[in-house]
Amino acid sequence: MLLRRLIIPLCLLILLVPVYLWKVQGWWTASVSGQDPLPAQPFDPSKAIAEFNPLDVSDANRGIIAGAAINPIDNIELLARTDVIELLRQSLVKCQETANNYTCTLAKQERINGKLNTPEEIEVWFKQQPFSVFMHWKKNVTPAAASLYVQGENKGKILVRPSAAAAKIFGYVERPVDAADVKATTRYLVTEFGLRCGTERTYKAWKELRDKGNFNTTYLGLRKKVEEAGGRDCHVILRKCDPPEEDGMTEITIYIDAETWFQVGSILKAKDDLVGSYWFRDINLNPSFDAKQFLPETLKKY
Repeated sequence: MLLRRLIIPLCLLILLVPVYLWKVQGWWTASVSGQDPLPAQPFDPSKAIAEFNPLDVSDANRGIIAGAAINPIDNIELLARTDVIELLRQSLVKCQETANNYTCTLAKQERINGKLNTPEEIEVWFKQQPFSVFMHWKKNVTPAAASLYVQGENKGKILVRPSAAAAKIFGYVERPVDAADVKATTRYLVTEFGLRCGTERTYKAWKELRDKGNFNTTYLGLRKKVEEAGGRDCHVILRKCDPPEEDGMTEITIYIDAETWFQVGSILKAKDDLVGSYWFRDINLNPSFDAKQFLPETLKKY
């Protein structure tokens, strides 16, 4: 009788252990690329284009109105109107000078494989060295309640705290950064996260288009107290994509914080369809992180 009672639990255990090792520990889940992606290396925008003086007539061929009298406070608006590439370059300089460590709220909505996902609101802790990202989903929780990536730690994997109560008994899931199930939930990998990385993507893509002569932007003005950006004043710039680009994108709108010069908002559209929207708000620069903030054990809080 005792032996009979033990047989069923033993059989279930034999069946569940491989499932646990596969789905939770990711033993047979390989990186799509065959190797774990590394964070984007810091780009040195100070070497991209020599510093310029908007009053210098030699800069007239770059679209600057030579001899125009400007107030330094309004310089960001001048660049937004006349030299968006230089504005983005200076934004990158400010990111690298002041935004190496921060907390923020990331609000995003993405269309993946043709399906528009529900809006997400994520609490983020970010550290540049070593590249570290801790995320906690606060609104419209995905299959992940929280995640952690630290360059050079945890076997190069991203650690995911499942949102399902039953899965939480296993603690957290290890996944290659670019595993297929990870890429199915986001347009950008965790190694591409951040104010700097987002601005750098815009800068590189837009500069390449300008250099090829296929670049046109429209300055939409200064928007006061942009709700999605946490009530910040932002300069708004629209770029039309002709021909359409990745995912059929036909227009990209970016929001540059009028005070910090950070790119805090991006809206990507394919005609009338949203491809993706990304907003950084409640940015707190150079906070004092808890000593355990970027340790796996912190995942268990969520």
